[in-house]
Amino acid sequence: MKRLLLSLCCSLAACHAGSEEPLDAASAEPRTDSQVEVDSGQAPADLATIRSLLQARHAEDLPSAEQLAHYPSAEASLRYLAEHGETMVLRVRALALLEHYGSDATGELLTRFAADLELHPALRAAALTGMAGQALDDQPERLAVVVAALHDGDPRVGVAAVELLDRSAAGRDALSQASQAADLPKAVREAIEAR
Repeated sequence: MKRLLLSLCCSLAACHAGSEEPLDAASAEPRTDSQVEVDSGQAPADLATIRSLLQARHAEDLPSAEQLAHYPSAEASLRYLAEHGETMVLRVRALALLEHYGSDATGELLTRFAADLELHPALRAAALTGMAGQALDDQPERLAVVVAALHDGDPRVGVAAVELLDRSAAGRDALSQASQAADLPKAVREAIEAR
């Protein structure tokens, strides 16, 4: 289901990327590889390799946790690409693949993206997918951000929050409480009932 959501987010971001309307301020002007390299004075050592892995044609060809483990700076590279990637698809994929890492730096970045209502919904949904590597039961502040995402105006964000919350005891409790809310979006309510 997570791969399906990631594929859907990537597809929607790619479709929207061809339109005239910018997705958000950070992605309004796509940057070329040379611009990223110029900006990367403190870029991780494996950045170019990780970028090329994320440019796979199909979502199922994205690197696994085992493949990423071969690159010492894979986590830092994914964080860098999540913030500075030159396309929405690259940024969405980087955020989602951060699910393989549970560090505080990664958790802070993902939480910031998930909570930023100015960002495109595909980025917020991917950040929630990436938060699967975080121990939300022990992090009430981050859990609160995920619970708030259940009420997001975009169903991709709310459904991603349901999938994430269903992975932990505290999350399942939050889903039970949220299902009682009258203002819960229809797609989110259906996702809760289907789990």
